[in-house]
Amino acid sequence: MVCRTSVPNGLWHPFRDLVRLQNDLGRLFNDPIRTQQPSDGPAFNVWKGEQGSVLTAEIPGLDVSQLDISVVGDTVTIQGQKAAEEYAADARVQRRERAVGKFTRTLKLPYRIDASRTEATYQKGLLTVTLPTLEDDKRKQITVKSA
Repeated sequence: MVCRTSVPNGLWHPFRDLVRLQNDLGRLFNDPIRTQQPSDGPAFNVWKGEQGSVLTAEIPGLDVSQLDISVVGDTVTIQGQKAAEEYAADARVQRRERAVGKFTRTLKLPYRIDASRTEATYQKGLLTVTLPTLEDDKRKQITVKSA
């Protein structure tokens, strides 16, 4: 909690309070606070509907022949390889933030996926995977009979 610290001259020192907050959060998570590190693959967005889920991932510059999507039970795995850009022989890289090379991401869903109805499309750098729920795992309405 950030609060105004009492000091002899009655002035508030916001940076001291921010440092205290950072230290408290570091102790809370038992790890120093640091900037977010890039993951080993593309970030996923997943939406759940009645028929299943839709997964999207931004993977610009991907050659779809280097992409492999597999479904086993309740797990979908996306593997691929992003090729490095080619530069002129005399060019020097000043900044490189986009990842290149092989990646693998696996996502476990709270239901089994119907692999036979799973579909994937890739358009303008966006991978979209439709992951339908296996019929046996879909919610079924049970009618109660009275005597």
